[in-house]
Amino acid sequence: MGFSAGVCISCILCVLLIFSIEACEQGHVTQEATCSIGILDLTDPAFNLPSCDPADKIVANDQGQIRTRSSCPNQSCEERASHNISHFAGPHWLQHYLRKSEYYTEDIKSADAVFVYDYCYIQWMIGDMHANERKFPHRDMHQGYTALSRLDRFGKLQGRDFVFFEPHPFSGVYSHFCEEFARSLHLVVEGPQRYICPAQDDHRDFLVVPYSSPEFVDDPVIEEVERDIDIFFQGHCSSEQIALAVRKYAVDYLNSLHLPSVQVACDKSNSHKELRGMLRRSKFCLVIAGGTASTRRLTDVMLAGCIPVFLGPPWHSLPLAQWVDYPSFAVFAELAAMKTLEMETPAVALSEPPAGQTATNLYDHAWWILDADISSAVRTIGNMSELLPLLEAMPAEEIAEKHANLRKYQSYFRYRRTPAEELDPAISSPTAVDAILGAICDHVKHVAARHAVDANAASPRKHSIFSFLNWLFRRFSTA
Repeated sequence: MGFSAGVCISCILCVLLIFSIEACEQGHVTQEATCSIGILDLTDPAFNLPSCDPADKIVANDQGQIRTRSSCPNQSCEERASHNISHFAGPHWLQHYLRKSEYYTEDIKSADAVFVYDYCYIQWMIGDMHANERKFPHRDMHQGYTALSRLDRFGKLQGRDFVFFEPHPFSGVYSHFCEEFARSLHLVVEGPQRYICPAQDDHRDFLVVPYSSPEFVDDPVIEEVERDIDIFFQGHCSSEQIALAVRKYAVDYLNSLHLPSVQVACDKSNSHKELRGMLRRSKFCLVIAGGTASTRRLTDVMLAGCIPVFLGPPWHSLPLAQWVDYPSFAVFAELAAMKTLEMETPAVALSEPPAGQTATNLYDHAWWILDADISSAVRTIGNMSELLPLLEAMPAEEIAEKHANLRKYQSYFRYRRTPAEELDPAISSPTAVDAILGAICDHVKHVAARHAVDANAASPRKHSIFSFLNWLFRRFSTA
């Protein structure tokens, strides 16, 4: 009887999850809280970590790079902006809106889920890396995470109801994230961040989320400009890694056309503001994986309203794929000429490999696994000479439909609400924060269901007693 109840709970939760995903695909995320979420801030003195103030971290050059203030003395950096104006500020905005929402509770002990807020230390680590200062207290952080894993609240469900946010491919590098924290829910910018860790209980619980780009929210309302650029790309290229080599191959060919409507470049240095202006003028924007499976450029492309053209394999990560219908607006071009690059073409699976396997590192292309089924949208091209004709042959009606669908899902790449939405929540579009909070609640429901099934399965005596009572009830009922 107990076991049946556990199974029924699992069935009900599956139905609820399917319903919630369908609702999200229709462009709606419920604002009604379905669970309670507490925030555990690692800057709390109880963790005995070095003091950390997010205000000491700045965006120094309008390109989203975090720096420490000490690395920019006497106004030496081109531009200074708050830490939250960066591509890695997702955790900041998640806790900001969580605290203002119906999901939030101050009672960590009774919370359904606990969000570990280590944002300041992540920004410090990124800033230290960008500034090449090598002052980040890694040993102290190791001790802080150890203290976290020993909390009674963490041990309640072995961390299954805890949530971590790793907004950079190289955040979450501590052994704790593959060991004590392996059963927790991880918000990551690409799947390989979790595939480098062994599965626990046959599960890897993670959600791929977008990079932040809140500066788009602060831009004044801009009228739609003429999109006079047919295809645009700008990013780092190299012949040393396969995805970077695909970029170089694509840029070299497209530049050889000498067309004003084709604006592509490798390693071009300009401001992020200038880049955004170019994106807004572009019809199609190439999105190619880089040194790792994710890039910050996808968020920029989406918020600029440019139709993303994913070129692969290896394929780029697809954030919030349960909510965002990528085939409805994006173009996926499979490059058959990958073999001419004299590199091994990766076998990209559509599903997670067996739980007993792990990726060797973030650069293991065989683990750059598609986050959504794009089979209905993939167009195979023999080489780069076929890409531009493919896009030029697209009817105006199809392009207009793709733009309309893109606008429908655009807000999922924002963590912040627009000023108008802040004044009138009734006009708000669903954001990445909305999707994440809903996903956290779904996660803890599944954790509860799995925990109930496991507990019942581990209690054969309980089942035998229930069976005996049922037998007695049936016997005397028919007597």
